Amino acid sequence: MKSIFLKLVASVLLISCTLLFVACDPSPKSKDAVKVARNARNNLHGTTNSVLENQLNNNLGTTNNGLGSWSTVFSNYTNEFNYAVKAMLSSNFNPDEIGTIDSKQGVYFQAAIDLDSSGNINASQSELRMEIWDSYALSKQSDPIVFSFAYARTAQVNGSQVVIIFEDDYGTLEFKGVKSGNLFNGTVSFSNSVFFDDSENPKQGTIGDFSIPFCNMFTCD
Repeated sequence: MKSIFLKLVASVLLISCTLLFVACDPSPKSKDAVKVARNARNNLHGTTNSVLENQLNNNLGTTNNGLGSWSTVFSNYTNEFNYAVKAMLSSNFNPDEIGTIDSKQGVYFQAAIDLDSSGNINASQSELRMEIWDSYALSKQSDPIVFSFAYARTAQVNGSQVVIIFEDDYGTLEFKGVKSGNLFNGTVSFSNSVFFDDSENPKQGTIGDFSIPFCNMFTCD
């Protein structure tokens, strides 16, 4: 009787340990899926002689990634900011796989917007890179989320009013604002064309605000 009891206890412990191991160990497939999604919109990846890289290196100096000065997209409303950023990124992967995002220092961007001699924007020579450093990236559990655009779809200048729209297969990203003195201030919004698993309609909305020295984003003489 004692032997049967001990065997029963051992079996229960073995099953419990097996279930615990399965629950705590994410599959390699799921890890790979997240890693791919976090770089899925990097349209400048692997390109050479990038206008963005050349322009920022020449005019702004370099940082440790060789591109130049970063600016932030920010908001005073943390919850709304997190919801909007995750909605934007839902074009690529499950928003539940994104960590918490600081509403002041979580979303960074760089750009090189080409202006011709008349002050008009050359959309085909205008590039953008954005990185999202969520709590997973900050704790080194994952890479930052990176996406970029090799050219702008449209760009309009009307006096001090400026609108630049970047586009790829996943949707659009719009920078809309006003040139005031040496600053370019405005808002960043998005309109996705897909949802990562097609279970919901593509998302759209406003992420937050930006304020950047004009010559950090545009070519200046």
